[in-house]
Amino acid sequence: MRLWAAQDYVAHEVATALDRNIRVVPVLTDGARMPTREQLPPRLAALADCQGLTIDDAHFREDFDRLVDVIEQRPRRWGERERDRALRLLRYVKRTSVVVPLIVPLVFFAAWVRLFSMWGIDTQIASYTLWLSKGLSPVAGEHRAAIVALDEHTERVLGRAYDGAPFWRGEHARLVERLSQAGAAVIAFDFFFERDTEFDAALAEAVRLAGERGTRVVFGVRAIDHGIPRLTPALLQTGARWGVLCIGHKRGYLFTAPLARALPQADEAAQAADCRRADSPALALAAVFDAEPADVCAARRSITLASGSNRISHLQFSEMQHMRSTPAQCPALARDDDVATGLLVLSPLDYWRQPPQRHSYADLLDPQRAVPEGLTGRTLLVGVETAAARDVHIVERGLWREERFGVELHADALRNLLSGFTVRPLQASTQFAIMLAFALLGAGARFLTLHVSRGARIAILVALLLAYFALSVVLSSLGILLNPMYDIVAFALAYRILGWLESRADSAIVAEPVQ
Repeated sequence: MRLWAAQDYVAHEVATALDRNIRVVPVLTDGARMPTREQLPPRLAALADCQGLTIDDAHFREDFDRLVDVIEQRPRRWGERERDRALRLLRYVKRTSVVVPLIVPLVFFAAWVRLFSMWGIDTQIASYTLWLSKGLSPVAGEHRAAIVALDEHTERVLGRAYDGAPFWRGEHARLVERLSQAGAAVIAFDFFFERDTEFDAALAEAVRLAGERGTRVVFGVRAIDHGIPRLTPALLQTGARWGVLCIGHKRGYLFTAPLARALPQADEAAQAADCRRADSPALALAAVFDAEPADVCAARRSITLASGSNRISHLQFSEMQHMRSTPAQCPALARDDDVATGLLVLSPLDYWRQPPQRHSYADLLDPQRAVPEGLTGRTLLVGVETAAARDVHIVERGLWREERFGVELHADALRNLLSGFTVRPLQASTQFAIMLAFALLGAGARFLTLHVSRGARIAILVALLLAYFALSVVLSSLGILLNPMYDIVAFALAYRILGWLESRADSAIVAEPVQ
């Protein structure tokens, strides 16, 4: 040990101080303990009788203040301790008042440009909170909707694969006839009927008779030409309703359904108005409501539905989406269109694949079978569910992937509209306020954990993170969708930057000599 070396200047200075009765204060760091007389050279044996003071990284401020008080030989009363604590808090608040106003706009800008969307991180996290929230408050059990699946069983019974040939329109006519006689409220087709065939007259007649029985028939369209849906004239002349077949999606569990398009305004004054005229209703919207979209109000996030001259209801939607490109397979929506969309709460994978939510197309056509009584008053969505169908979408849940048919996504859009449940992401002003709150929370967490051990600090941060995710799940069950990724970034930046500044302040105190 250096203390035993004859020429060690530290040992020499301590020994000289002890010989001259100068007060010596041993400082113990890194868990060190005071040595015994036997562990010290004879000239330093008196050092073992001195009272050592411990300075621990976890309580550096308090330990350092106590060391200064011992050196100054002054009593440290409660009032002085509280005064020093208040001054330290004041210095911290000053730093926070500078750092937080810089962090929040930066993170808000990152959210505005969807920085983390490049990797799909933000939508993945947001979608999983929505998925988890279903366990707390699932979409109301709206059993008014069901799927009529044109499946492999149907292809085997009818002796041909589905290929969109004219033959199938004749079968659709028979299906409409049977379902309307059974008392179905709405029959919606997840097909598009763009070219004339010899079976159109039969289908149009079935639609007309269904209307007389009180059954509405809605056809899907994928393109609109100058305000007129691309639908065969025979079906247009029946006055049948139509709806756009577009179904969009984001990464992860979060799927979007376009509901209606907001028309461009004619002049600047009109563009400044919040509400704009609407058109191009989605298939689900046309099936659920016997009304047309009249206008879209962006600030209120509502669609006004009108029947004739009467405005009958206001439908809430999730967000206004600006189309950056024309969706594949759906030219009804074009680039630069503004579209009111709904975020879908997806049903469990098997929900639409078993009775009473699913019926085989062939079984409902079979004259030897009675149409199930449970179809009375229900909204029935007819679509393709075959292995060869191109209309298949991937739902990602971490390491798990699910394949869902497009008709199942449209069915979930129906179910969401029937239940009245709407997922609403936060408005920009609310998002900014929450980011500000989380940045302040990060600053506060850093101040309160300055003098705790590393393990305790990690435990506190993990607890705060879990509490936030629990809150986001609960709010998602109420239809309020937080933006976890950016909130956490605001919290983490404030925590790290202010911790770094505090560490530099501590280093300055250590480097400054005591006068």
